[in-house]
Amino acid sequence: MSYCYTTVSHIAALFAVIVFCCGFSWRSGKSDPCIDARMNLGTLSTATDPVKRAKLEEAILNACPKGASGLFIKGLQADVLDYLLSSPLKGIVSAP
Repeated sequence: MSYCYTTVSHIAALFAVIVFCCGFSWRSGKSDPCIDARMNLGTLSTATDPVKRAKLEEAILNACPKGASGLFIKGLQADVLDYLLSSPLKGIVSAP
């Protein structure tokens, strides 16, 4: 009979662990800044004004600098910098 109570208590403990580990939020209702940055990333392609685009990029980098959205913005900025640095060199190389 004690075997039955031990099994029930183990199942109850396992259930409690599953409930607290899988569905419990430590942020108490606060939204994740990386999710907000990902939503802002969707509007980045529609921003045509360079000032607005720069502010949006800065907001994304401030919200989630080490997340996927922040790394994407850093990659875009590095790509633009690479283009700006290589463009004058292409003109010099192709000049007669």
